[in-house]
Amino acid sequence: MNENRNFDEKEWRNKLREGHDFALRRKNKIKDEIESLIEEVDPVGLLSCVSLISQFSLEGRLELNQDLRDRPILHFLTGLCLKNGIHSNRPPTNQEIEEIIELTKEYFDYYLQDLIFQTSKKEQVSAISGLILSARLQKIISQINSSIYLFQLEDFLTSVFSKLDNYFVKKVGFSVADALNFGQKIIERYVRLLNKRFEESIDAIEKTKRELKDPIKGAQLQETLRKKNLTEEDFMKLYFNFLMFSSTQEIFIFTADEFCKNEKIKETEKFESYLKALSCEFGEVNKDFDSPLDENAIITKPIINIDGIRYFSPIPQDLIFNLPIIFESFLEEEKQKQTKIWQRYQNLRSQYTENKIYEYFSRLFPEKNIFKNLKYCYQGQEFEVDLLVLYDNKIFIVESKAGAFTEPAKRGAIKRLKTDLKKLIEDAYQQGRRVRDYIKSIKTAVFKDKNGKEVLDIKYKPNKIDFFLINVTLEPLMSLATGLKQLQSLGLFERNEYPWSVNLFELDLITRHIPSPTIFIHYLEKRLSAQDENIFHAFDELSFLAWYLERGNFYVPEIDGGEKPDLVQLDGSLVAVFDDHYLYGKEAPQLKIEPDLVKVIKILEELRPIGFTNIASALLDFDHQARELILKNVNELIRKTKKDRGKHDFTVLYKEALNTGFTFMTQYGRKGLKDRLISYCAIKKYQTKTKRWIGLGRDVSDDEWFINEFVFLDFPWKRDRKMDELLKKYPIKK
Repeated sequence: MNENRNFDEKEWRNKLREGHDFALRRKNKIKDEIESLIEEVDPVGLLSCVSLISQFSLEGRLELNQDLRDRPILHFLTGLCLKNGIHSNRPPTNQEIEEIIELTKEYFDYYLQDLIFQTSKKEQVSAISGLILSARLQKIISQINSSIYLFQLEDFLTSVFSKLDNYFVKKVGFSVADALNFGQKIIERYVRLLNKRFEESIDAIEKTKRELKDPIKGAQLQETLRKKNLTEEDFMKLYFNFLMFSSTQEIFIFTADEFCKNEKIKETEKFESYLKALSCEFGEVNKDFDSPLDENAIITKPIINIDGIRYFSPIPQDLIFNLPIIFESFLEEEKQKQTKIWQRYQNLRSQYTENKIYEYFSRLFPEKNIFKNLKYCYQGQEFEVDLLVLYDNKIFIVESKAGAFTEPAKRGAIKRLKTDLKKLIEDAYQQGRRVRDYIKSIKTAVFKDKNGKEVLDIKYKPNKIDFFLINVTLEPLMSLATGLKQLQSLGLFERNEYPWSVNLFELDLITRHIPSPTIFIHYLEKRLSAQDENIFHAFDELSFLAWYLERGNFYVPEIDGGEKPDLVQLDGSLVAVFDDHYLYGKEAPQLKIEPDLVKVIKILEELRPIGFTNIASALLDFDHQARELILKNVNELIRKTKKDRGKHDFTVLYKEALNTGFTFMTQYGRKGLKDRLISYCAIKKYQTKTKRWIGLGRDVSDDEWFINEFVFLDFPWKRDRKMDELLKKYPIKK
């Protein structure tokens, strides 16, 4: 039996090797074919057509358009064209363009197979191989997904890079604001000319339709179509495509003088400096460019200087969204020499990150509960914590990291991958853990400001305070941050404990779309629980947020047969709701939550009974179906008690799913309501051997408050003789 298993595994390994060898051969062969085709046509004509197709949805060709958007096909083709130079001035035919696009799509299929097979065909597939794959995929996807919205980008550029404008003006001849302005004008010109071309094409089509109805011209056209075996519909599609995609260079190419005149730019010298700094030339960049992971000049130089006079930007959006890496490339010499300018830039990044974290948490929590840059002494040394947030019985310890995820790490260099992730995530966790250890080690933990003035003291109560360790990075780490358990393969997080690691700009959106501090706490609790279980996997944090906004929790969905899967992969399309809002002005994503439950949470936040966030989290743990049932009964009991002035209650138990029970009581007047609620919840919890019990009470004579009394019992069931005797004496129906 063991021999048979070994034979099967050997066969499987052989098939994997065969599959990898085939993918590798096909990938390399296709790349050679693409390069041969590129050499036969004008690269400007080719790239302008592909760029236009990627921005414009061809009728009946949405799949082609979507592939061009979802993969860095245009970036890869541009890298190959830049590498090969200009071999021909012949415009490509439609058939050649389509063939090159189809080949490039196929190339990416085999390229991704190659990356995956590199991992799976090894004798022992380690988690490290999965991390390398994640890092490489992140680098590839980041070419088309900048992980930042325009309003966030502009704020980042203004707050960090603009502070170095004096250096940039001296170094490259223009400021950050100039670069934003010039890039936006190039994009606006592109959009304007594209719309003009579209309108002209539509007008020509309409004119042709009218001519087809003409007795004389129409008959001639119909005869021509008959000879070519074309229907009117086919002809209109071909004619429209011809009108749209002929001489596409006219939409892209411009000279400095022409551009300044047409776009009313008065500072022509600055614009010429901008073109010089942001442009590269065919045949004069990375001659070794071979794959999407290689250095591609178009990333930091999104403008191509064709002949010293004419310029061309095949991926105009990169003129804006690549500005951070473009301006950082201007600082490369300062980085190598570790000058004061570079140190100032690093400090600006750190200050920006810390300031924004404070701003974002201030959206949820009262400012009096948030403390920034506090110092404390522990084990004979002085340390600093970036941010502390105290709310109810919760302490949030937030450490920020503004460092970069380096290029070698993105390409999958194991040592650099470990070094970078340690600096960006685990070091922040260790710092947060040290703060927690300090608070737990002393009767009163004292924190001081930079001047040595005591501003906060915390009295730790064992089993009464919950800690949250949070790591915020300026660098988007995507799937490397959403699944921290996998980092153990690099020797990180050996204690099997993980923080919540989130990108700064994701934190911005989370604090915009989660409506209250208690709901944020529930999100964080369930998000960390899902991370520990390691069942949910997503490429970024916004996928987790979108799932939570829709479902209100991270319950593992059942599959066929009522079983639960070992893996739930959150689809990247979940984040489309944020694009719809921030890019297209649609309604903002909102948490799906019952209005009456919102009332209860607001009352809890206002009255703040001890452990009120635990009560809110327990209520939020119920799924939508359970909430609707509970709230329906709550309102029915309120109406009934108002009518008959009697005492009423109802109880529901979710033993298997949540190990939680719920009781609601109503009466006319407040007297005795609290005692009645506490005793009933306690005995029901004991009777049903349930861990948690929630009790809510309402005095129906008080219409100001939806709920007047709260009870929350949360502790393991334990045999109690007195309770047993009480149940015998006063039996309660199950």
